[in-house]
Amino acid sequence: MKLVTSNETSTYQIANPKPSKTIQAGSSTPMRVQRVVSPDVNAAMIRYTIGGKTCAFGTTFQMRTLPGGIKQPEWTKTATPSGGATCTATITSTAADYSWKAEFTMK
Repeated sequence: MKLVTSNETSTYQIANPKPSKTIQAGSSTPMRVQRVVSPDVNAAMIRYTIGGKTCAFGTTFQMRTLPGGIKQPEWTKTATPSGGATCTATITSTAADYSWKAEFTMK
């Protein structure tokens, strides 16, 4: 793990449990992140490196208000590679309380 941005640092600080600093090939590290800023916004960002390869991962939730006051949840995910890495991000599930699960993969 490499904390570069303030969003990555704050994600690590509030994650429960803390994500592993290193992850062995084929394994994973679960974490739960809940920001207290607003129930309508949440995000998690984390970055991992393998040698010279880096993946910056992110996932967000935002409750959008459409015309007419209709609320619509929106989840996003990002996986930004550098150094020849292959990075993927997938939202694997969403729930009625707007919580969600994301899976990040690095090769």
